[in-house]
Amino acid sequence: MKLNSTSVWLALGLVCATPIALAQVPAADEHAAHHPSAAAPAEAAAPDGHEQGADSPDPMQQSMQHIEGLMKQIEETADPDRKRALLGEHLQAMRDQIKGLRGQGHAMKAAMKGGDKKDGEMMGGMMKSGGMMKMHQKMEQRIGMLERLLQQTLEREAVEESLGRH
Repeated sequence: MKLNSTSVWLALGLVCATPIALAQVPAADEHAAHHPSAAAPAEAAAPDGHEQGADSPDPMQQSMQHIEGLMKQIEETADPDRKRALLGEHLQAMRDQIKGLRGQGHAMKAAMKGGDKKDGEMMGGMMKSGGMMKMHQKMEQRIGMLERLLQQTLEREAVEESLGRH
C-alpha cells in the first residue's frame, strides 16, 4: 500500500493526540473522589452553552458523516470517472475536517489557559461546572474523529489502488 501525505498527517495526528488524552484520563476511583454524584444537574446542561438537539447538530459530526457518505458512494459506483471525481471531493472534505479539528484544538488550548471569554466569564476555571470533564469528552470526540479519518484514508487508498489496476 502506498502512503500519501494525507495518510502520514492523519497517522501523525492520531499518534500525537492519543498519549495526551490517555495521560489525562483519571482512574475511576480517583475521578469519583473529587466529583459529586453522577446525578448532578450540571450533566443535564449542554456543553459550552450550546443547545444539543435536533435544531443544532454538531457541524464536525455532520462533516464526518458527509465524508463517510462520500466513501459509500465511491464504493457503490462502478464508473471509474465518477469514482475519481468523488475521490477528489472526498479528499477535500477530509482536508476541511482536519482544519476544523485543528481549530477545535486551538480553542481548547485557549480555554484551558483562560484566554477566551464567553458571556463575560473566563473559561479558564476548569473546575467550575464540570469543565475538566467537558474537556475530556471533547478530547475523546476529537480522537474518535481522528480514528474515523484514518479509517477513511485506508479505505480511500484501497479504492485508489483498485482504480490503478483498471
